[in-house]
Amino acid sequence: RAMTTASVWDPNSAGMEMQRKSSFSLLDSMPRPMPESGEHPDTMEKLWRLMETYESNDPESIQRAFARHLEYSLACTRFNFTMADAYRAAGLVLRDRLIE
Repeated sequence: RAMTTASVWDPNSAGMEMQRKSSFSLLDSMPRPMPESGEHPDTMEKLWRLMETYESNDPESIQRAFARHLEYSLACTRFNFTMADAYRAAGLVLRDRLIE
């Protein structure tokens, strides 16, 4: 079904195809693009290796990230957290995926 708009500008007339941007994190272990070899010093090599893949979006990875944020970012234990803490942890998990 074609997308219609009431605006003056038509992307088809400009030769542009409008598509939803897909997330790299939907692909399993897709490597992040690395900068050219001269763009970062050798001291940052370990950091680049640690950040070379995106976070997974499967349900178990999201649940683990939720528990991690609840415990470490918000300093809650499994015995003393509120629904507001759970809401904040879910927001942090979402933020992590949006930033990528």
